[in-house]
Amino acid sequence: MYYGKDCSNFFSNSRGVRKGIKKYSISEAEVIKRALINEVKRAKELEGRIDEVADMLKKIPHDDVVKSIREDRENR
Repeated sequence: MYYGKDCSNFFSNSRGVRKGIKKYSISEAEVIKRALINEVKRAKELEGRIDEVADMLKKIPHDDVVKSIREDRENR
């Protein structure tokens, strides 16, 4: 992964990409900004799902989990 000061060189070194960016007047900064916004939204959604699953798992009695693990180990 490239961590330099100027990401534009990293993203535009692919064959034809630089020409396409100029030809179609694509703003690299806007594309990156939208991608980052989408990733943050996705992370928030995943965090919500994790919270839902955690709530479900809290409802399972500890003894049942221990019993299930022991049975699984015995069957191996």
